[in-house]
Amino acid sequence: ALGLLVIVLDVPYDVMGIKLLWWTWHDTDANIRDRHYWVPWTSYYFHMTFACAFNLIYNKARRHFVGISGTGGWVDLQKKPYARQRIAENFAGEF
Repeated sequence: ALGLLVIVLDVPYDVMGIKLLWWTWHDTDANIRDRHYWVPWTSYYFHMTFACAFNLIYNKARRHFVGISGTGGWVDLQKKPYARQRIAENFAGEF
């Protein structure tokens, strides 16, 4: 679901980037030959995998540093110290 959300947000940005010449892709590169609205499919794959990997790293770091299982909701967050939550956020932010 996260990958699809990223694509929904990324498609207008990529298409407008081509039209406004924020970036260009070379037609001679075989890796980006297949395109959708002048944007290579590999751009969408990159954004989907990057967002999913970031989400995975953040959730794993949060569970490691804070120990929250994710099933208790706000009750779990109230029991755990704020500093450990910030460590998990900073760890994921480094990537």
